[in-house]
Amino acid sequence: PSFLPSFLPSFSLSLFLSFFLSFSLAFLSTNLEPAMKLQLCLFLFTTMFAVVASQSSRYVATNGIDSSNNCLNTSAPCATISRAVNQANAGDVIMIFHGTYQAAATIGVNKSLTFITASDMPDVIINAPSSGTIFEITSADVSFNSIEINGTGAGSSCVVISSNSTVNLTGLYIHNCFSYSGGAISVVASSVLTAVNCTFTSN
Repeated sequence: PSFLPSFLPSFSLSLFLSFFLSFSLAFLSTNLEPAMKLQLCLFLFTTMFAVVASQSSRYVATNGIDSSNNCLNTSAPCATISRAVNQANAGDVIMIFHGTYQAAATIGVNKSLTFITASDMPDVIINAPSSGTIFEITSADVSFNSIEINGTGAGSSCVVISSNSTVNLTGLYIHNCFSYSGGAISVVASSVLTAVNCTFTSN
């Protein structure tokens, strides 16, 4: 619909419409006066639109530029995932175009983010830095979708989850993340990890 910002990811739009229709139908089925029903529906619409619109997509591509870039423009993406994470606000989506990315250092994630491929070509590969750990997630609700994570075999988990975080993995291929403790993914401090249709090899 034309009234929604073009940067909204499709799943956010679906979520928005689903909640709006459900709540609207629930209120319309009550015995409230018509004027009150209209006011409640308008309030729900305004509130839910504000929540969804607060999400932004941050774009990353191998030919992007980090300098003075907020990663919001799909035609002018950032070059590194760490730059996109630093620029993002809680609830944002990190859209990664196909290609191979070398992490220069561990990327700290301390806010709720979604990492997903930005095109129909799912070959997004993230190589671990020399330390072996690509992502360290603290106090956040984070999701990863359709990404390949390649470790260095340096003896450290490629993903470390701590500080009561919730992490969802869908369609990930994680390999070469050998660790002396924790395996490919280390989960500590009462965190929750959910993995769906993921492949773990040589870890």
